[in-house]
Amino acid sequence: MEDIQAVRQELRTLIRELYAPLHSAMHAAGSLAKTGLDSEQRKNIEMIEISLRLLREIIQQATDFQRRQPSLGSIPAVEQTSQYGIEMHTLQRLRGINANEGVGLFEELIFGFLEQSTAKLYELEQLVKDKNLPNTVQAAHTLKGMSLNFGAVGMASECEKLQRMAESSEEAALPFTLESIKDAFAVAREGLMKSLKSNGSSQQSDLTQC
Repeated sequence: MEDIQAVRQELRTLIRELYAPLHSAMHAAGSLAKTGLDSEQRKNIEMIEISLRLLREIIQQATDFQRRQPSLGSIPAVEQTSQYGIEMHTLQRLRGINANEGVGLFEELIFGFLEQSTAKLYELEQLVKDKNLPNTVQAAHTLKGMSLNFGAVGMASECEKLQRMAESSEEAALPFTLESIKDAFAVAREGLMKSLKSNGSSQQSDLTQC
């Protein structure tokens, strides 16, 4: 029991320490959003703000969890993942964060993710063809982060594989893993579009497959 109490105290300390840099980053992102940014920079800031809001929600959930637990004898269940490789809890949390803005903002975020992912996949394809390993690592890492923000864990997993292969200079395997990412993206896109439909969206995606 003494060890459990020590772990709980460490968890409380870590949670408190996370809030300060989180709030600083949120403030900095909000300040940057008010400056003269081009469209690409503004999209990047929006993704940063989404990531920070999700992180804040996760920290709050961790805080609530440790307050409810008399001990650390139980572990939270693994989050439910849909047949489309979408982590439903993440998607529901994202929808909840933007609930006050109505359907429009949630829809805009989803379409923004699909558009940016399509562009990043095209970039990755060119980098793999050129055997540009350092930039392939960076692009795969970026796409992995974008995917996780929207709960596309299946796609993120394939991105991580590509990132590791590029880091290990496994050039021959990169095109095959890239195709796996494209397949995972197509599946995730279908799931996200269904989510939009169930959320009241009337728009149709005009994005074509890579």
